[in-house]
Amino acid sequence: MSDDSRYGLYRGLFMTLCATLIVIGGFRSCSDTISPHQATPQIISSHYQRRFCDDETVLDYSKKTVERITIPLTEGCYGPRVIVPEAWQTFEIQKSQNPGDYVSVWCNGRANPGPLVPFFTAGTGGALENSCFAGMDRSANFHVQGKGTLTLICTQPKFGAHLQDSPLSTPKPPSPEPAEPPAPKTQASERTYIIESVAPSSGADSDYRLLIDECHRSADRIHCSGKATNTLDVPKHLYLKDGHAVDDQGNSIEIRSAQFQFPGGTQLNYSSEENLLPNVPTKFTLVINDPDSNVLKINLQLSTYWESGGKDDELIYTGVSVQ
Repeated sequence: MSDDSRYGLYRGLFMTLCATLIVIGGFRSCSDTISPHQATPQIISSHYQRRFCDDETVLDYSKKTVERITIPLTEGCYGPRVIVPEAWQTFEIQKSQNPGDYVSVWCNGRANPGPLVPFFTAGTGGALENSCFAGMDRSANFHVQGKGTLTLICTQPKFGAHLQDSPLSTPKPPSPEPAEPPAPKTQASERTYIIESVAPSSGADSDYRLLIDECHRSADRIHCSGKATNTLDVPKHLYLKDGHAVDDQGNSIEIRSAQFQFPGGTQLNYSSEENLLPNVPTKFTLVINDPDSNVLKINLQLSTYWESGGKDDELIYTGVSVQ
């Protein structure tokens, strides 16, 4: 090979190497400027460590009667063990307002933790909501690692449980000193709701009645209760399925089966079942996730299945007052 040919070959190899280094440098420069708000599971995993934090604190809310709890998340280790209130039948994760927030859940007693999951979008908390129940007391028991804060909201309290309106993590401001000692609390001073039963405007079935007694606001949700009555002479099963709501501000809200239940009935995968005795009113509850505090009335479409005749009913309620 001549000297000119050898020189040309070396020069070509050198230019190829330079071009490759420039391209690699460009990619690294781009990756260094990604915004935290564009974080993906691959990027946030660089903060992850499969270990527990040195602090062995237990956040035990099992005996608390609150509607929601807020848990601070820690990057790089799984934080204190968390036990949710025993008064909760079902609960869900509140969607984060920060697209960079993520969480990994390690259920107590499990060999492996769950994956890193962004919870900026709804429906990403199923592993936490459904799979972290330990022992006979049915209390969720887990550790979490991630970024941001994780707020858990009770969607259905257990039968007979009475939850406080305020979140556990937000202390109440001190009350001003009263001019006179407050009067002893009496039954008359308890918060009450006016019961004005509302029947469906359409879709009613002559074999049973489903009346809404009252709806009231509690934090970011509207809670309703009512009575179902079997008008036949023999016991029959009624299944509460799901529904849909539109308030007087135009907000459209989905009602899932876990939010439409007989508190003392059988909770199935997609419905709540109760064997209704003849002419015995039986209580049901309804929870609507509606944070709009301006709402005064709400319209409902509720889906049921009636055992007698195997009928699917769609009951419509209009202008139900929210207290």
